[in-house]
Amino acid sequence: MSNITLAIPPSIVLDARDYAQRHATTLNRMIRDYLASLVGAQAERDGLADEFARLVKERGVKRSRPYRFRRADAYEEDA
Repeated sequence: MSNITLAIPPSIVLDARDYAQRHATTLNRMIRDYLASLVGAQAERDGLADEFARLVKERGVKRSRPYRFRRADAYEEDA
């Protein structure tokens, strides 16, 4: 594992360590898990975007003009 240096105000470090102790973990583990969740979420979004682009290309979706979203569309119920 790589070591990094972070500049975090002492009051935040103390509060975070207290939180970690109450939750039977460490500050290091909390930061590592948080960063992993950010990277994982981004990878998931990238994968979904790639899949969407593939489906659009595969299905040959074409529009003569761009779709214009209407606020009312978000509230329409299925009949």
